[in-house]
Amino acid sequence: MGDILGKYPVLYMDRQIGTLSVERKGLMTIFSCICSMVSSSVLRLYCVCDGSPVMIGVMLPCSKNLTLSKTFSKNDLQRMGLGNIDYAVLAPNPDFLSDSSTKGKDPSDDNSSPATWAPEPQPWRLFADEDIIASCKQIKGALTKFEKDTAYLAVPINTKEPFPPMPIFCFGTLEKINGSDYIVFTMKDGKFI
Repeated sequence: MGDILGKYPVLYMDRQIGTLSVERKGLMTIFSCICSMVSSSVLRLYCVCDGSPVMIGVMLPCSKNLTLSKTFSKNDLQRMGLGNIDYAVLAPNPDFLSDSSTKGKDPSDDNSSPATWAPEPQPWRLFADEDIIASCKQIKGALTKFEKDTAYLAVPINTKEPFPPMPIFCFGTLEKINGSDYIVFTMKDGKFI
């Protein structure tokens, strides 16, 4: 992993809409981003490293902008596979970055296919509340899907293990996904709806 400190352009549909700043504070690396509000979809910030996207986090609305501030340790960055950063990009998911049929198209305009569930290794990044973020770091095997400006988080129910001690349990609904039981939470802008 090279030195990644600096400022990087943030692109959306091949247009620069903001700046990502990567700084070091002690042993931690801080990613701070502010961008123009460009879509009603839930967007994630990805750093493109040697042509491959690495997800940093979910952008949150703040006034008329989208913002993000995330802190990572050196080990976190290595686990994420973050290398030399070429630039940053906003997208609803990494498939959007490589799919030439959707490149340059606002995902909120796409009504042609239903959203599909995808693995979410770091589900706490979907939340805006710090207490919920802390309690959700124990979740394993989560799934997410995004439809327009709504995010869905599915937490598996494993009868051999206790459900993660989350204060959000009462906000979910029981659903079967691919034959397994999940508690599904519906969110917009990092908050339950």
